[in-house]
Amino acid sequence: MSSKRTMFYLHKSIVMGNRFSLSIFLESLKAAYPDNPDLKSYEVVKLSISDADIGKVHNQVKSPWYLEINPNGRIPAVTIHGFNVFEMSAILLYLADLYDKKRIFLYDPVQQPEEYSEQLQWIFFAHGGIGPMQLRKKLSMVRNSRVTEPFKSPKCHGSHGDFARLPKSFGGHKLNI
Repeated sequence: MSSKRTMFYLHKSIVMGNRFSLSIFLESLKAAYPDNPDLKSYEVVKLSISDADIGKVHNQVKSPWYLEINPNGRIPAVTIHGFNVFEMSAILLYLADLYDKKRIFLYDPVQQPEEYSEQLQWIFFAHGGIGPMQLRKKLSMVRNSRVTEPFKSPKCHGSHGDFARLPKSFGGHKLNI
């Protein structure tokens, strides 16, 4: 991490299943709340996920300093004013609760409990379903220079079958996160 007085660090890698979600949400928060000093100056800390880098590269997910941030040694994670949050869904919800005071991006659980619950369902679906499957699909393509048989099937969980169901399931709701 740099020596400047940044209070908000985003720890991530180029290879993440949901790698764009967090950056897009942070930039959306920054646009909606341009005067927030944390959102103006957050720092991205890029990490290596390669086992070959253990003990060789400072910014490696199994480094002792990073395991203090995320004991699972996984990405992403954020550190905001000394408080660490890991797991994509937990980070998105924490950022929304912390910075989205006008409730532009996240429904209010008290005022709109059904919409809030539906929004949580989609956040967790993206976290546990689409993101990991897309990462596995990408890694499979890289390793084998082709998509393996399980990923060719439209019935495969996380493949085109999941995406085909999305528009019908949104039911006209605006799900921003």
